Amino acid sequence: MKVVIKPQKTMGDWIAAHGYVPKNELPKKLRHIPHDQIWIRRDEYDRKTRRNQILHHEKRELGYMKCEGLTYEKAHQKTLRHERSYP
Repeated sequence: MKVVIKPQKTMGDWIAAHGYVPKNELPKKLRHIPHDQIWIRRDEYDRKTRRNQILHHEKRELGYMKCEGLTYEKAHQKTLRHERSYP
């Protein structure tokens, strides 16, 4: 996966997003992300610890979607549950 840094103007309130999502699960302005990219908002990317957390989250989420066939929302919620179980 290629990581692409985007300004807040492009990302809006979204911290990160990846292109492997059915088009109806992302805001219209993010529906054109290529399947092989993860976009991260610049202000979050610039904080190294936060960047690593985000990338780990996005990759786990992608794994759930690709391997288990989960929707974006279900993969996101499962990833959040997993993260909460490890302080």
